[in-house]
Parts: sequence; structure tokens; C-alpha cells
Amino acid sequence: MAKSNKFELFKSLGLSFYMIFAIFGCTPGGVHAAMVGSLHPTPVATLPFLSPHSAVVAFCEGILKHGTAWEALREDLAAQKVAMTLEDVRERMRNVLSLTDVTRFPVPKSPSAVIFVAATVSS
Repeated sequence: MAKSNKFELFKSLGLSFYMIFAIFGCTPGGVHAAMVGSLHPTPVATLPFLSPHSAVVAFCEGILKHGTAWEALREDLAAQKVAMTLEDVRERMRNVLSLTDVTRFPVPKSPSAVIFVAATVSS
């Protein structure tokens, strides 16, 4: 049976058809899941799992700050004739990544479909 015929069958029987859409992300992917859940035009079940509120946390405060090539970023900026200290580069990265701060995003269309799994201490 063709897809459109199935929908017509549902309607003729007085049934509604719902498409269930959910998104899940773990740690940095959880930030992306939260962004999608917030910005998607329809209600989305959202599960950000052990994720920070922003990419700033991972790249500027967390473990990834030790693996980021800050000097290479500074050199790239210097090639563009922008003189910056390493601290300036870190602050610029913080400003760019602050765009991912989901605490500034709109409330999801269906807040009851959001499940947060969080922790307060990382060892």
C-alpha cells in the first residue's frame, strides 16, 4: 500500500497519525541534542545525557582545553594581522562558543518531553 494511501486509511478510520521524533546526545553531543530540541519547529523528545550547557565548558574549562592547539590558533590570527596573546585567543574562543549556550535558547516546544541526565562532580 502506498504511503499516501496508508494516511488516507488512518483518516477514514478516524485515527490520527503521529510521527515520533527524538534526539539523543552524550556529553558534547548532548549540547547539540539540546540545541535541536530547542530550535526544531515541532515538538521533539530530547535527551541530553551528561552534557554541559555549552561547548565553552568542554573547550575552555574542561579536559579539551589541554588538547586545543591554542598556539596554532594564535598563529592563524597573526597571519590575518590580528595580534593576540594566548589569553586573548582563549577569550575569543569562549565568545564564539558561547553561541552554543542552551540556557539562552528558547524553551523546547514540549518541555515535558525533555529528560536531563546530569552529574555535579566529574572525577
